[in-house]
Amino acid sequence: MESANLKLARAQEHILAIRDINEDYTEREPNVIIKHPDRGNELKFIESPPDAISVLAGGCIYQIRSALDHLAFQLVKLNRGGATLPRDWEEKCAFPLRVKTSEENARIQLFRGHASGDNR
Repeated sequence: MESANLKLARAQEHILAIRDINEDYTEREPNVIIKHPDRGNELKFIESPPDAISVLAGGCIYQIRSALDHLAFQLVKLNRGGATLPRDWEEKCAFPLRVKTSEENARIQLFRGHASGDNR
């Protein structure tokens, strides 16, 4: 679980960096409110938000998704139910774990790339 925690710590670093960039951005007062007596107020941006915010947000989402991958891997590795795992489960195990059931063949689909009837 340490690897998942490291990923979450990195995501937190991205969040803090976004907060700092956003504070600098808002201190510059990047927008103005234009008052229109007949139709209300209009918010007009005179400066676009920094591109770094979207890059950091993408990195944050990636790290959280990666932490979920690490968690899914560790949970399957525990295999508390004693299920027979495919030979190459380590390469295919990833978040999201999919559940695919049917009346004919109820089976938990944990691995991408494996058809419902494939149990290698």
